Amino acid sequence: MNNKPTGPTWVLDPLDGTSIFLLGIPLYACIIAFVNDSKVQFGLVLDLLNREIFTARPALGAFLGDELLDTNSNNSDFIGVSSGFLEKVAIEQPHLIVQLRDVGKFRLLGSQALHLCYVASGRMKACVNLESKIWDDIAGALILQEANGTYSTITVFYPDRVNSVDPSQSLFSLGKAEKKAKLDKIIRRQNIEE
Repeated sequence: MNNKPTGPTWVLDPLDGTSIFLLGIPLYACIIAFVNDSKVQFGLVLDLLNREIFTARPALGAFLGDELLDTNSNNSDFIGVSSGFLEKVAIEQPHLIVQLRDVGKFRLLGSQALHLCYVASGRMKACVNLESKIWDDIAGALILQEANGTYSTITVFYPDRVNSVDPSQSLFSLGKAEKKAKLDKIIRRQNIEE
């Protein structure tokens, strides 16, 4: 998707988490999003193995099945991270791992869409990713925002860009607002860039 769509467009990633799927690890999802006028109008993430459906529409909320999601009820101690983020930080800024570990325990699922949905549903408190693509995030970002979570870039922090069809690939998203300040400070101060 190098060019922005000019009209109504469906975005489909039939298998987010291809690598782990090929290894037989049961954490992958199907992503569907509808975009119109450069805004995400509908997002769906299907957790195939757990048979869970996460959905959202702007201003109508985010849902896991029929359950309304709200990150304000998030009590998780887990932070979803990407392998690219861990590798970059371990090599260039290992002290950051210790600082982030004070905020929560790291988990790597292999599916960015599930990272975002798990933050939206309270299973994770945050996720940080340096290598996701638009099709990985397009539905999950809307689901997270509609669940009162934050979705933004690591170095520029655009919380209102969740509905944009062209987000940065350096992503930072979280649920509970009280953890946002601490995570923001750690990430911004380190100026992590891809």
